[in-house]
Amino acid sequence: MHNSTAMKTPDPRLARALAHLQSGETIQAEMLYAAVLRDEPRNVAAAAGIARLAAERQDGQRALHHFELALMGAPDEPSLLRGQAEALLQLGRPLDALASARRLTTASPDDHLAWLLRAQTHAALDDALAAARAWFQAVTRAQKQGRWLNPQTVEPPLLEFGKVAVGQRRRLTTTPSATRHFVSYFIATRVWGWRCTSRAMSAPPCPR
Repeated sequence: MHNSTAMKTPDPRLARALAHLQSGETIQAEMLYAAVLRDEPRNVAAAAGIARLAAERQDGQRALHHFELALMGAPDEPSLLRGQAEALLQLGRPLDALASARRLTTASPDDHLAWLLRAQTHAALDDALAAARAWFQAVTRAQKQGRWLNPQTVEPPLLEFGKVAVGQRRRLTTTPSATRHFVSYFIATRVWGWRCTSRAMSAPPCPR
């Protein structure tokens, strides 16, 4: 007896689109994705395919539209949430991007790049303290994966944002002293690998 609940066979045009992508034929791939969407407006793979191609050519509005379309069918897919947040940032909508980044770190809490993206959204909102906290989360997870301060594995954006976070630390003068000391201690010990004395825990130096 035929099982009516069996998973639907993927549209063969998706495999052809992937083959075009692997050959660098992005126009042909996007045409196939668009054809699939015309027949199946909620097809997640086709919508995601168009979204990623649009993002690659910096077409933020088209990328956002198709990432959101794909998320309707896969609301917790990390790659789609990341794409949505990045498109929103590109379009100058950091508050909406932060909402997507928060969903991303909830869906993928151990992904250091997810936390880095969240740090970038806080920075776009000029929230230096929140950006530093999110970056610390990214560093902690990168350390666990052996990717921190390893030139062969650490992603350049993680290091570059770290320089910004350290610089922004000087702007935290209006925050409670305990918070400032925590930021300084974290940077000195866990981020830069310094060995601090017990006295340094109260006000350790910070690299300039």
